[in-house]
Amino acid sequence: MPALYTYRRLNPQQQEIRLLRILPDKCDEPIRVIVEHASVAKGQRPPYETISYVWGDSTRSARLTIQESPVTLGKHHLYVPASTEAALDRIGWSNRPWTRHLYVPASTQAVLKRVRLAHRPRIVWIDAVCINQDDLAERGQQVAIMGEIYAGSVRNLVYLGELQDQNMADRIVRTIDNLMDDAECKTEGLQTFRSTVRDDRLGAAKFVFGGLQCEVDLEAVQFVLELRWFRRLWTLQEAALAPYNLALLGTLQYDLLIIFRAMVWWARYNPNFSTQLSPEAAAGFECLGRAHNFTDHQQGALAGRSASLQALLVGGWVFEKSEARDGVFAVLAMAERLPAALMPDYTKPLSDILQAATRYALEARSNLELLRNHSIRPGDLEDAAVASWAVRFDRQYDTAIDSTRFPELRKASAGLDKRSRLAAGPLEEGVLQLEGCLVDEVVGTTSECSGIVYWSKRAFLAWIREAIILYRSGTGPRTHPPTGGAFARTLTVGAKPFHVNERESEQDEDIVQLCNYLNWASTANPRLLDEQPELHQPVGFYWGCTVNRRFFVTRSGLPGLGPQVVQSGDVVVVLRDADVPYTLRPLESGQYQLVGAAYVEGIMDGEAVEECKARGDAEVVFDLV
Repeated sequence: MPALYTYRRLNPQQQEIRLLRILPDKCDEPIRVIVEHASVAKGQRPPYETISYVWGDSTRSARLTIQESPVTLGKHHLYVPASTEAALDRIGWSNRPWTRHLYVPASTQAVLKRVRLAHRPRIVWIDAVCINQDDLAERGQQVAIMGEIYAGSVRNLVYLGELQDQNMADRIVRTIDNLMDDAECKTEGLQTFRSTVRDDRLGAAKFVFGGLQCEVDLEAVQFVLELRWFRRLWTLQEAALAPYNLALLGTLQYDLLIIFRAMVWWARYNPNFSTQLSPEAAAGFECLGRAHNFTDHQQGALAGRSASLQALLVGGWVFEKSEARDGVFAVLAMAERLPAALMPDYTKPLSDILQAATRYALEARSNLELLRNHSIRPGDLEDAAVASWAVRFDRQYDTAIDSTRFPELRKASAGLDKRSRLAAGPLEEGVLQLEGCLVDEVVGTTSECSGIVYWSKRAFLAWIREAIILYRSGTGPRTHPPTGGAFARTLTVGAKPFHVNERESEQDEDIVQLCNYLNWASTANPRLLDEQPELHQPVGFYWGCTVNRRFFVTRSGLPGLGPQVVQSGDVVVVLRDADVPYTLRPLESGQYQLVGAAYVEGIMDGEAVEECKARGDAEVVFDLV
């Protein structure tokens, strides 16, 4: 029986990689490959294609046949690739064929069969074979040069999977073609595609109700979006770095960018796409939308400019990860000028990686925008394994637990002239120092507005009533008496609908309507849901930021919307270079834990900073742990 294949070490100094020469054969024949070493250093790259696919079950259940030959050197044998045999034979060396076996995931074998050619060899790079997965040091070295591997390829073969139903293949092609025809017609041949689907000022997608003037097969759309490739984190940089992406789905071959653009165009006319699709397809579109931003260098959100590490790390949140450290490592190849602390190393503790990534991203931007994305989950603050300020890039965004990011509409730190302190002790201490104003203390909170509560009219109405009662009750003397407008703006983070509202001139009228609705909600019988006042938009458009958050009240009477873990005793602070206020938890040691970003009506435009200055209060240095 042939022996198992043994990897020969790569030379990191020469940026060596392994390439597979897939030998030609019929589709039903076993896979035969030759492993060759090559360099991706400039001027030395041989032509090759990369492969992007989903591992799925990582169990090594499939066998590859690797051809080698033992070359006789006196009494010894040197094993070399079969491609070297002919040259050695011409100079008189003695050779005889030899084979080795390598066990790989079944998905790896499937994709190699799909890309194998019948009449000539094909040279590819595929991670499961070309990286020794049992060697953690090599994995780190190869991940560090992933940018060169994909960018230096001829093209990237994106294997989306097999397709058994040819009828579905025809439906997919017809739907994509219809969507692209409609998009080209309405965007001057795609010249205005980007400005049509995205508002760069708000950093959000533009949605409209109706107006799609082409036939769309919803089942075909869902089939495409359910493909697991779109949800896998590694695909983000694999597609973004490659010079060209050819998608393979069964016998179909399609430019990946066309699929991206068609799906983005469809979603523009379907703002409630998550309710039209299966959970897997809805998650697939969230990932596809992020990937489009980075991959489409002509029409994506980042077209014409490089992505910051912060944008890359945040963009990776919605993707699936099989290895926790990949939440950071899988996007580093798209970033530049990384410190040594962030070089891929799979032997490092996860806490050190998360802290280093958070700290570097904050320092690179010189503001606290990244922390606005930070979602603390129940139990996190009790678990001291990871610092509270270290953003959990290792996790996948979960709509059942995590809240959405507050929109970029305000500047709570206006009036704090100096830049963020962003000082830190040694990495192992897990301390981050930030400076700002201590504003107030939280004295009461509602229950959490979970997704289950949010999507139930009766339960959500009861939650609004709970918030109204808390806001009106108060504890002790208040310097900010309750008003309906302040309450409405708090629950709606300034009455800006969660989707882009093209009727901005009507915001004042929206507030009046919301106040009427809230007055009704505070007294109406929850059973009388059909009698609720009319609103310009569905109620869900106004309250999107309440999901997985709590309403709270401060000692002075300020209403706020904060993280799901905020509690009485937490403090509200305004930090330098922060768009929104934050809630912190004081510890007996004098240090603080980061609870999360908040919307606090009455201090969103620098009012708290002015009050602190008027009182003569000095800024406070907060040691976050």
